Amino acid sequence: MAEEQIAATEGMPPDPAREETLVGEWMNRITASEHVVDQLKIGWQKNVRAYMGKVLDVTPRDHAVQVPLEYSYVEQKKSQLVFQVPEVHLKPKNPASAAAVPTFAAAVNHELGEENADAPTLIDEMATDVLLCGIAASKIGYVADIRTRQVPVLQPAPPDPMTGAPPVDPQTQQPRMVQAVDPMTGEPQLQDEPYLAHEQYFWNEFPTEDLLIPVDFVGSRFDRAAWLGMKFVMDFTQAKKELNLPDDFAATIQTPRETLSSEERPTREGGALKQVEGYEIWLKAAVFAPDEDPLPNQLKELVLIKGHNKPVRYRNSPYQWLGDGQEGRPNDGKLHGMEGFPIHPLTLRFLPGSAYPVSDVGIARPLSEEISLGRTQMAQFRDRALPMQWYNRDLLTKETLEKMERGEIMSRIGVDGNGNEQIGIVSLPMFPRDNYQFNEIGEKDLRDTWAIRPATVETEGRTATEVRDATAVSDVRLDKERKRFLRWFTTGAAKFASLLQQFKDDAGFVEIVGPDGQKALQQWDRKAVQGEFVFSAKPDSALRLDADVERRQAANLYNLIGRDPNVRRTELLKALLTKHNLDPDKIVVETPPAEPKPEPPKINLSFKAEDLSNPMVLAILAQIGIEMPPGLVAQQQQAPGAPGTAPPVQQPHPGAVPTAEPINQHQMRGGAPTVN
Repeated sequence: MAEEQIAATEGMPPDPAREETLVGEWMNRITASEHVVDQLKIGWQKNVRAYMGKVLDVTPRDHAVQVPLEYSYVEQKKSQLVFQVPEVHLKPKNPASAAAVPTFAAAVNHELGEENADAPTLIDEMATDVLLCGIAASKIGYVADIRTRQVPVLQPAPPDPMTGAPPVDPQTQQPRMVQAVDPMTGEPQLQDEPYLAHEQYFWNEFPTEDLLIPVDFVGSRFDRAAWLGMKFVMDFTQAKKELNLPDDFAATIQTPRETLSSEERPTREGGALKQVEGYEIWLKAAVFAPDEDPLPNQLKELVLIKGHNKPVRYRNSPYQWLGDGQEGRPNDGKLHGMEGFPIHPLTLRFLPGSAYPVSDVGIARPLSEEISLGRTQMAQFRDRALPMQWYNRDLLTKETLEKMERGEIMSRIGVDGNGNEQIGIVSLPMFPRDNYQFNEIGEKDLRDTWAIRPATVETEGRTATEVRDATAVSDVRLDKERKRFLRWFTTGAAKFASLLQQFKDDAGFVEIVGPDGQKALQQWDRKAVQGEFVFSAKPDSALRLDADVERRQAANLYNLIGRDPNVRRTELLKALLTKHNLDPDKIVVETPPAEPKPEPPKINLSFKAEDLSNPMVLAILAQIGIEMPPGLVAQQQQAPGAPGTAPPVQQPHPGAVPTAEPINQHQMRGGAPTVN
């Protein structure tokens, strides 16, 4: 049972005399990690502020313009990195596990779906975090609600008084069991039995500023770190129940925590919060508990609560287990289960000497601010260069001047004499063209920094090769970042799948394609998906393809391999109809495949007319499908040169096999008549 596996991983707390020392050591490591994050948060908050389109810091009376470039580029690149949840593929490391691949792959993709782990939301949140902060954080895990219920106590039924033999269940052929009765009270005996009331497999994003990384760790392969951790906030009542806090615990917080977008959070009014703050640390036992003789990648979980001087949880990782031969496990002495930390960060690039690479928004924000500053100066110039008029006070009447000052005269003014000598337009300065070029250069630099292709490519004065190379540069970098994102996802999917192999006791059902090509529901549990597998993502499954492109690709594939004898043409046809938004089950007629016929031998024959009188020649022709008219054969069997002998007639060759015309290349037959 899953609850038994969890209970078996509970470790004993350290020696009481060592507890305070243990907490002190880890609080020093945590504080050092928090100090690094506090310094980085200043830049992260600026990135988030720019993403939200906040204006620059200018004089209040000035006209400021904030071009929402960060928002535009973040949302655009998110879709280009990964548009939808990638489809996970599995390959067995051991041939003995090959039979479990179809079921396990379907189960993993199903459990990662929107109704379970909700991978679509996870991907969107992680992509936003990594573009804004350069690093994103997630956690993979399993939660079980284990409760107890009373069940009858069973015992073997008493033996038959006549034969003395114990009664046997006719269906199972096992000794029949009956409910035990208390001999003192005569009441049925009951006992408590644990059962799994609810379970959840999760893969969730958590705030980047809550991620804890050792200060001495550099790189992007986080599973090689000595430890990883996260800060968390939990409701006091929930924490007291789940973490066994003492009754006199009072270290709680009453106000919401500061986040990267706290400035935009509405002011909370009403009763104060009552929450606790804590830290969840996953550490390598070989580094921090070598006296236990652990395996190299064996993990332990440590949970600390602010204001409490003892660990509230210290145990072996519940997501790993040793092959000790118990409960059906292999007796190989190896470490099984999740490979790596349950905390699973994401980065798109590497910064030498640091675990926190620069983000796309962080590196491009100065360029964006320059563009916004230029646009602000343009707006301020327009505000200050309003149209102005001059007038001749000696020629205009007092009445006309008063009307102009009151704004009563807006379009036409009647004057006596030459109007140009009385009212004129003051010459206005023109905004230099260089300022517009400055804006264009800034936007080009910004696109190059983000590696995003512009909506329209400037082709004037450039060759086709130059245009193609310019667009290919951004595609190469984007493809690399996309592959890194997919590698993070498949590594996390492998960790997530290990939980299914360890805890999935209740039967589940997934749809798979059987050997006959038909889809059917397949029942599975953890026993059906055991083995070691290599995880990968289906090519282009995370991208968005245009509907017309998908239809053309499906049609081309059908025409290319549809007549291959080793291909199920029906499946290709179903895929083609699906791309056209049609229901294949209502259109496709399932017919058994035709039995393959052996290809007739290819023989080149050379003979004369008189050879047709030879029975052996006629037999060879019959074998290759050429039948001679009986009358003609009878004539040829007459003596050579006999009077009235008809000349031999050769059967014409049917010609080459006709080339199949692609189904999407049919031309119109017939048509309307042409009128001259």
